[in-house]
Amino acid sequence: SFYPPQAPNNPTPGKWYLRHVAFLGAQPPAIAGLKDIQFSEDDAGGAVSFSESAEPSTPQESLSMTEAEIKAMQEQLAAEKKAREEAEAKAVAEAKRATAAEAATASFAEKARADRKAGFVSFAETQVEAGRMLPKDKDMVVATLEVLADAQPVEFAEGDTTRKVSPAQWFQDLFASAKPVVSFGEFAGGRGQSAAQTGAAKGKSDAEIDKAAQDYMRQHKVNYSEALTAVTTSFTS
Repeated sequence: SFYPPQAPNNPTPGKWYLRHVAFLGAQPPAIAGLKDIQFSEDDAGGAVSFSESAEPSTPQESLSMTEAEIKAMQEQLAAEKKAREEAEAKAVAEAKRATAAEAATASFAEKARADRKAGFVSFAETQVEAGRMLPKDKDMVVATLEVLADAQPVEFAEGDTTRKVSPAQWFQDLFASAKPVVSFGEFAGGRGQSAAQTGAAKGKSDAEIDKAAQDYMRQHKVNYSEALTAVTTSFTS
């Protein structure tokens, strides 16, 4: 604070005179020889004091929104919500379509495998009836064909040409072109037997003939061909 020139307590009348300088805190400055500070209310008459705020004041901005601004914000939020819901619904629909497509593909593949196996079983049964395959080998042939069906086609030279064929087809062609290894008519009693006798042996199913031959082979310690001859003969005797 200062004494104005006309202040009654101004030590230098007619001039501005520094009265005191305030300092922050209750601790006086560390000045050697400085006496204890004493305050007097009487000599403050006519003194002019001023202070400066540590933080400049700034006009407070209005935080209120107009009705138009509120409406615009609500419309924006509603539009964002709608877009989000539509995107979620689209994702769900696409997931359902993908699941349905996968199920249809799996069903088609399963049916194709079942049809393929049925074809292999029919082929094996035909070869057994033709005598080119023993009944006991039918299941193994079908299983082998299923494995070969998944293999890549192979190429091989045949004269001046190159032939490309699947392993499963080659395996079937090999069987179909082979000579018969079993003649049920001969095993049933020789070529001189009557048609009735041959029919009696053929009246048994392949599974029955095979089971009987297997049992006979284990019981009498003979090979399968001998066992088959014995059981087919017994069927017609």
